[in-house]
Amino acid sequence: MSNTVQMSNTALWCICEKSTLFIQNDSLPCCRREELPFPAGEAITIAEEDGLPVFLASPVGDHPQFTSFRSMLPVDDRRYYLISRALSLHNMMTNHTFCSHCGHKCTLARKEIAMRCPNCHALNYPPISPCIIVAIHRDDRLLLARHASHANRLATVLAGFLEAGETLEQCVEREIFEEVSLRVKNIRYFASQSWSFPSQLMTAFTCDYASGEIAVDNVEIHEADWFSSTNMPEVIPMHGTVARRLIENFISSFTDK
Repeated sequence: MSNTVQMSNTALWCICEKSTLFIQNDSLPCCRREELPFPAGEAITIAEEDGLPVFLASPVGDHPQFTSFRSMLPVDDRRYYLISRALSLHNMMTNHTFCSHCGHKCTLARKEIAMRCPNCHALNYPPISPCIIVAIHRDDRLLLARHASHANRLATVLAGFLEAGETLEQCVEREIFEEVSLRVKNIRYFASQSWSFPSQLMTAFTCDYASGEIAVDNVEIHEADWFSSTNMPEVIPMHGTVARRLIENFISSFTDK
């Protein structure tokens, strides 16, 4: 996609700062550039919505309070796509300013969304880190765990990053064994979700318990246990996340009967 912009047109604006956005009237601002309530830097076109270009830019100087994307969940699929795309591309432009080949400062490529080195002409595209997230079923129970990084007693399904050379299924097996010492079988694809914090692609699976007793690693996982559909923990993932969908899928498999 070319990132050439027509700055005189009304457009949707994704104004990003780290993993936060400027929201106007509970939505992305739709206006001309000069109508934004604060100065914005260089803008690029990242999508089109209802015939309008969608611009991505960063704030310049003082600006109003921005909003965390996480706090906006759930949002409709189209708005989720636009915001997730904006945050991922903003991460690319913020964190890949120097060429990994020769060290020169990069600029934004003109004909595609990538960072281009003017010295060696290398192109660096937006990084995407593949991850797995998995619901483990054991008859009428689901394994949920509390992670070391969660301070609010959140109980959720297991997840982890794909390692070099692995298939997604191998990653599922390894992460489960490393974190809770269980073996699983019947690994099945469920769904996927872009998770731009900063640039993950979550691939969700379900699987069945095969063998072993729960033994948490005490590094990433502090607690783990089996829960029935009628006895869920008090705090589970928020709506709008694929983790919540995995849990709701398990619950509905019993309540719909």
